[in-house]
Amino acid sequence: MSTAPRRTQSNQVPLSDLVLEQGALGAAMLVPKQAEILIRDAHPQLFTTSMHRDIFAAIGSLGSQNLDYTLLISEMERHGTHVAMDVIAHLDDGVVPEIPMSFRIERLKELYRRRCLASLAEDLMAWVYAPFASSSEIIRRIHAILGDIAK
Repeated sequence: MSTAPRRTQSNQVPLSDLVLEQGALGAAMLVPKQAEILIRDAHPQLFTTSMHRDIFAAIGSLGSQNLDYTLLISEMERHGTHVAMDVIAHLDDGVVPEIPMSFRIERLKELYRRRCLASLAEDLMAWVYAPFASSSEIIRRIHAILGDIAK
């Protein structure tokens, strides 16, 4: 077994999908039941831009039954985030409300887990090459982090 670092060139799949994020937020704006599921089952780290995280937070603050584009903008500005009406007004562009929110959230969670794994891989390199590194401690850390990612 070789211990030399391996570098492979492969087609890299993006670890984020801004259109998917926007679609989940837009579906929540269109259908209160979709918003309820998003608020209940999602978390801010599923969203990769601060704007999407802020929109998600505002949706959560307003609740599933009180969503409207003007209220959303008002809530965001109340929390110090300025957003243009045309940005919010286009959240639901291309959204098919009949697609279950659970499907959207599962796809967002998969991308989130992949981002976590990529981050773990970066951390692992630093841990392995650290002075006085302990393989058993590194393995313990990996197991703990993998457990969190799997949730």
